[in-house]
Amino acid sequence: MMARNKEIAVVLLDVGPLMSPIREFAGKAICGFLQSKMLNRPTHEVEIVYYGTTETNNPLNDEMGEDQYMNITVEQELKFPDTTFLSSVLSPEQGSGSSDFVDALTIAVDRLHRTVNDRPDLGKANVVKRIVLISNFLDAAKEDPDDTFGSILVERMQDKGVRMEVISVDVPQYDSQFAAAKKANFELLNRILGGVTHNIRHVGDPLDLLGAFKSKEYSATAYYSGPFRIADTMTIKVKVTKKSSAEKFPSTSKYSDRSRSDDATHTVSLDTEFRAVSNPDEVVAPEDKVKAYKYGKQTVPISSEEENHLKYLPEKDMQAIGFVGLDQIPRHMYMKDSWLVAPEKENPRAHVAMSALARALHRMQKACIIRFVPRANQAVFVGCATPLLGGAERPDCLVLNYLPFTEDVRSYKFAAFNAREELQPTQDQLRAAENLVDALDLAQGLVPSCC
Repeated sequence: MMARNKEIAVVLLDVGPLMSPIREFAGKAICGFLQSKMLNRPTHEVEIVYYGTTETNNPLNDEMGEDQYMNITVEQELKFPDTTFLSSVLSPEQGSGSSDFVDALTIAVDRLHRTVNDRPDLGKANVVKRIVLISNFLDAAKEDPDDTFGSILVERMQDKGVRMEVISVDVPQYDSQFAAAKKANFELLNRILGGVTHNIRHVGDPLDLLGAFKSKEYSATAYYSGPFRIADTMTIKVKVTKKSSAEKFPSTSKYSDRSRSDDATHTVSLDTEFRAVSNPDEVVAPEDKVKAYKYGKQTVPISSEEENHLKYLPEKDMQAIGFVGLDQIPRHMYMKDSWLVAPEKENPRAHVAMSALARALHRMQKACIIRFVPRANQAVFVGCATPLLGGAERPDCLVLNYLPFTEDVRSYKFAAFNAREELQPTQDQLRAAENLVDALDLAQGLVPSCC
């Protein structure tokens, strides 16, 4: 049975002469992309294709003749990324050939087409087929005045459900000189992208390439779907999804090597027993246990029935309870994760109302205080919603952050670090601390130059 949401991706990297200032940054960006696949999506398969290379090594060139699809090299065929894969793409070799992105795109589509035909399980709808194109688009592509070749390319991508992701990198020392070629390339690229699902990003600084790929991809899931009440007579249909969250290490399990049996699982099971202080030799049965709370010097037992009877059980709700200035809520008061409050996708009236609210908050530099109960019978949260203005492809929405209650705030006072001269660290101590921090870099053990 095939893994759910499997992906096969072909990464096209321009390594021609005009990419020389950013070639190393692009290699490290691809390295980070492969690392994220290894750690978070081990069932995904990736292929790397360089174009603009000095040599030529691709199947279409072998089949159609030496003068076709030149200066394109299949660096790594489709497979699961591993450390050997990472090492081979970390520092792409500088090429001296022409960088025709249309030819490279044809190679990528052909590679996906052959793969799906050879492995029918990859043709299923739940398998994502993706092409990632990284270039500065300064080298002119072959002309296609009748758009014949581009139409065939789009048709083949639509047939296999291929998605396109384009990363355009600016190279200031070349952009003005090759502005005409870049404009013509983008006109051709836009005609191709118009027929397929795509995402295009412009990177102004080569360093920004290192963050071009997400370390881990998540599917947006509505945590709350329902009315957002601003007043008794006004509600907006919204969906609340997670905007950002803290990344956690994978959970580990206990391991024991005591057993020498060949079929040993080496897992460790944990059993907990409760014993009474008055009779430590007797194990207390689970049904005889009861929860208790400290009240002064006493411990007050509360049964589960009493606790459920006394518990406050609110209804699912999201309600605005007031507005305050943004300067009255410091960012260090934000708790937990950030959430995105967006209008319902197919509700134009909700879009208009949310846009009016977000833009009014932005203009007046205000935040909306919200009482939020995401699920019935769950705890009540108080949050701060700040405006996030959208654009042509993204609606105006709000960013919701939880705020602390009075009981959650702790005020601690500490002496300044420079209060006592004898407590100041020496240069040797500072150097030792720096070396300790450097030694904690987990990426060094995988590919030293990759991060």
